[in-house]
Formats: sequence, C-alpha cells, structure tokens
Amino acid sequence: MDDFYQQVGLTDDFKSGLITHVQQIHMERKNCDSLSGIMIATLKKDKKYKLFTDRHINTVAGMECMNYSPVSNDNVPDNEIWVFEKPTSPNDTAV
Repeated sequence: MDDFYQQVGLTDDFKSGLITHVQQIHMERKNCDSLSGIMIATLKKDKKYKLFTDRHINTVAGMECMNYSPVSNDNVPDNEIWVFEKPTSPNDTAV
C-alpha cells in the first residue's frame, strides 16, 4: 500500500500528521476492488512471493487491504479519493 499512497501523493500527509488513520481516506468501492487486483498481480511478480501459492498471495493481499487500504465508500465519485479530518465510516459522510 506504500506504493499506492506515494503515487496518489498522500505520503507527505501521513508524515506531517495530517492523516493519522487510514479510516480518514475514502475511495469508491469499485476502485478499492481494482486496487486489490493490482496488489495481487504485483505480489505475484515479487521475488519474495515467488514460491507462494495463489491462495497465499490472495491472503497476503487481503490482509494488506484490510489493514491499510482506504475505506470503500459508495458516496465518493469514481476515481477520487477523499481525506477527512478525522476517521469516519461511510455512514458518516454527507452527500
């Protein structure tokens, strides 16, 4: 997930303390699912996971997503990431 946060430009926000918890970051559900697929494909190419079975790679990607990925929120428009001041759940967002 580090690579993802670097690519979208949120790394500095984590370092500065603006983002203190991943529940501050919200993303549309389809994009979260596609992010998971990209993670699995990336792990399969990594030498560290070369001997892992698909089941193990899916588990590693699932744990990474569960712990570090943005909150999936259907209120967020496609291809956007919203950052809230404090951790929130999708039910807290105003439309």
